[in-house]
Amino acid sequence: MRIFKNLLLNGSYQLLLILIPLITTPYVSRILGVEGIGLNTLTATIVQYFTILAVLGTNTYGAREIAYYQNQKRERSNAFWGITFISFITTLISGILFLFFVLFFKKYEVIFLWQGVALLSVFFDISWYFRGIENFKIIVSWNVLIKVITIILIFLFVRSSDDLIPYIIILSLGTLFSNIILWLYLKNEIYPPQLRNLNMRRHFYGSFALFVPTIAVQVYTVVNKNMIGVLDSIGSLGVFNQSNIIIQTALAVVSTLNVVMLPRTSLLFSKGDVAGVHRNIVKTFNIASSIAIPTTFGLAAISLKFAPFFLGPQFRMVGIIMLRAPLITTN
Repeated sequence: MRIFKNLLLNGSYQLLLILIPLITTPYVSRILGVEGIGLNTLTATIVQYFTILAVLGTNTYGAREIAYYQNQKRERSNAFWGITFISFITTLISGILFLFFVLFFKKYEVIFLWQGVALLSVFFDISWYFRGIENFKIIVSWNVLIKVITIILIFLFVRSSDDLIPYIIILSLGTLFSNIILWLYLKNEIYPPQLRNLNMRRHFYGSFALFVPTIAVQVYTVVNKNMIGVLDSIGSLGVFNQSNIIIQTALAVVSTLNVVMLPRTSLLFSKGDVAGVHRNIVKTFNIASSIAIPTTFGLAAISLKFAPFFLGPQFRMVGIIMLRAPLITTN
């Protein structure tokens, strides 16, 4: 029953994530144009290199570790503080490297600095803790509120092609506030940190071990955008990014199941229930496949007509690029 409730909550949230692009993407595409979208994408993806370093593997590792100790408050508290302090350190190092980059690069300084708020968001991100204890209600409720406010602010303050910076500010601060708010719910969840019991070395190795296998995929999703922006043009990057948004929106539906099932699978593993773990993995794969395959073929079938209708005539090429839809089945 708890899994079904979490799946329903995350499904509702992912539905909102689908509706947001349906509402904002056509508007923003027409207001900012291919150049504005391309510049936003280029600067955001460069900042993403630094956020990848800042996050390390703490998001996945943290949720898994907290899930192991769902019913043991002292061990759960030690794990939380150990992982959080590692996240603080990696974010601080990444932030210093980012500031050096901005000082030496000099181009688009203001845009980069506002995009850099993403690093502050990583610093305060403890959503992995609430995923670990399977309390998705807090994460979803606040994110829904912030997303709705973000939509309203975009329509109010992004009115011309010169409003790229306000657009970036709205998105960046929205993510930051949604992460900071979660700290208010920790009061009765964990004990104060005991430095001698944080076991930071073990948590660092655990986070790094999960970081290494995923970095190739993470960097791949960033590098291709950088290459388009540098080797072709900012406009071409804007076109590619809009196709990517549509595909990633569909992908979000499939990934909902993984987010919900990870803490439950981790808890079963910590109890030695190998059969339960196997059962969860098979169930997750079957449900995800039944969603991903029809979505892939449906998106590919409508892409050429859908893109110019949805985004505007200047994004006509998006329809061709959307034939990348089979990527949805690789999640």
